[in-house]
Amino acid sequence: MRIRFLVLSLLVLCLAVSGCQQPQEPAVKVGVVDMNRLLRDSEPGKEASRFLEGMQKEIQQQIDDVQARLGKDPENEALQRELQAIYMGGQQRINAEQQNVVSQLLDLTQRLVNNYRKANGLSVVLGTDVAVAYDSALDVTNALLDEMNKQKVNFVSVSNPQPEAPAAAEAPADEAPAKAAQDTKAAEKPAEKPAPAAEKPAAEKAAPAEAKAK
Repeated sequence: MRIRFLVLSLLVLCLAVSGCQQPQEPAVKVGVVDMNRLLRDSEPGKEASRFLEGMQKEIQQQIDDVQARLGKDPENEALQRELQAIYMGGQQRINAEQQNVVSQLLDLTQRLVNNYRKANGLSVVLGTDVAVAYDSALDVTNALLDEMNKQKVNFVSVSNPQPEAPAAAEAPADEAPAKAAQDTKAAEKPAEKPAPAAEKPAAEKAAPAEAKAK
């Protein structure tokens, strides 16, 4: 009986030792970030707001100018059409600019979050909108906000792209009209008169005269 008990004890001891020797999996490090705060309170986010507000003021000024003229001439159909065109075009322009600005901000934020995760050995970074509960020590919003404030973003209107410089290969094309003009002038130049026929020799002129005398 004692031998059986000893065998069982050794078996339990071996299992305990083997369990202790198993390699432990690395701990998962998690970070949490408030994306809305990054987009709203960062310097690039504030610059984006100023950019869109300036565009809205510009469009509203155009609408106010047409409305002022329309107030003096309410029956002017041309002004009515102009006002409608400015309003509809302004809405489309603002929507396009908002999509462009938000896209640039999200790309910048995603790049910074990913760089911060790698630099700090985090396994994953979650948004506060998907984390039901978390320790405040996991919140990395302030650190990422500092990184975003260092970034400079130049928002350019997608409605008014910069004109492209003409290609160098197109330059010789300007010579074609000049050459064509020269060819046209040459064609219009009057033909030169033919040279007068050479006079007959005096001997031939005298022959008929002698015939008459006979």
